Amino acid sequence: MFAGPGSWCFGDEQADCDINGRLYTWEGARQACPDGARLPSDEDWIALEVALGMTPEDASKDRARGTQGARLRRGGDSGFDAPISGYRRPDGSYVRRGERAAYWTSSETNAEDAWHRDVRSDVDTIYRSPVTKTYALSVRCVVHARGAR
Repeated sequence: MFAGPGSWCFGDEQADCDINGRLYTWEGARQACPDGARLPSDEDWIALEVALGMTPEDASKDRARGTQGARLRRGGDSGFDAPISGYRRPDGSYVRRGERAAYWTSSETNAEDAWHRDVRSDVDTIYRSPVTKTYALSVRCVVHARGAR
């Protein structure tokens, strides 16, 4: 995990980073992936959701949709194994530990917001919506396909 500018451990506890990873602002997330990997786009997430059984029509909708969240969270059968790590608000407060895991995409919706995905502990849907780029969310990197740039 990359400990760069615009990243934190939940509650500012290093031990939490060792278990759940770091939380990044959108700008920090864009720099967090190692060489040969990148921050996934909204289209990458849609492709994952469809591969896990969501219809393309549902995958393109906003808010709660599908049942793929159960397959993506820790203990699910997809291998994604998302810890329900919470997030950091722009005011510096840490929230939703054990309730939600929020993941950035590289896709902006406007100058202030970008798409994200929310996997929740208590419902099986996966949530898709814009979020303000100054929130600090989790990151999963995508390995570049051979020959891709």
